[in-house]
Amino acid sequence: MYAEPGARLHSPEAAATRPVCAKDLAELFSGHHYYIRDFPPEALADPPSNWSILAQRDAAQRVAGAAVLDIEDRPPTLPSCVPSRITGRGVAVRGETGIRAAATHLLQQVLSDLDRQWPGRLFHLASRYRWLVDGALATGFRRLDTMAYLEHRLHRMTSLEPKHTLRPARPEDLPQLAAIDARAFPNFWHMGAQRLNQLSQSKSARLLVADAGGQAAGFILTEAVLQDGRAEGFVVRVCVDPALHRKGVGTSLMAGAVNAMHRAGMTRVSLNALLSNEDTLAFYRRLGFVAQLRHSQVLGTVTGQPRTPAPRRRRGVLSNR
Repeated sequence: MYAEPGARLHSPEAAATRPVCAKDLAELFSGHHYYIRDFPPEALADPPSNWSILAQRDAAQRVAGAAVLDIEDRPPTLPSCVPSRITGRGVAVRGETGIRAAATHLLQQVLSDLDRQWPGRLFHLASRYRWLVDGALATGFRRLDTMAYLEHRLHRMTSLEPKHTLRPARPEDLPQLAAIDARAFPNFWHMGAQRLNQLSQSKSARLLVADAGGQAAGFILTEAVLQDGRAEGFVVRVCVDPALHRKGVGTSLMAGAVNAMHRAGMTRVSLNALLSNEDTLAFYRRLGFVAQLRHSQVLGTVTGQPRTPAPRRRRGVLSNR
């Protein structure tokens, strides 16, 4: 059973079971096998309005698994509206009897609900954890892409100064920023105006615009996240109008954002980039970002459509078992 943030969260097996509270979820996400995308477990106590959470209880009435879903482009005042797509922001399972099997069972429940509620929507997630990737593939997800993870240790920051005027985004900027995003990114990765507004409404988010002659030339969306009790920076999105590529706009945006994080006392900033996009990876390396050894698999499926588990490699052979 799904519940909107702020509502009581129940086990899908029986509505009469004890409600799941934020404390239950925080314990699950902090102490067991979990995958979190860009948010700390503490965020579960006050989730954004576009998040939905599904939780499962085991026979002992413990929270055995939970999935945090980002319902994209759905107005909080109109929860019945069909979202443009659904992103898995977090998955956690206890998995004492098998972590892959626990992940598979949880994702099957998630998909069953999404198939009924919002058929024909793209549901995707990205993870570097084998147990979650295998669980998703066993549920019928398919690999869509691979993402590299890069970090910048800000105490090693080289001196960078923006060469373009940067300013905080205003509500009236969002349609133009969404249009730039549509020109810069393929449809799968595109962020609409409503999505940008959703993400920028977070208390820890900052949306900056690069101005060129009174027009937006690009934007950068960053967020402060807690890691081991310390705030670190995360670049959610950096986007430049394709007509202004190689004009220094991207460098100005990154310089402004990174310098602001450094002044705020952060010592590290991270971001993701597609492993296949060599130009983008080279750009980040020039700015001092270092690619880490871990990569994330981008996985996706379409709700309401037949799914076949991906063949699983076992001892040199392919198996669906």
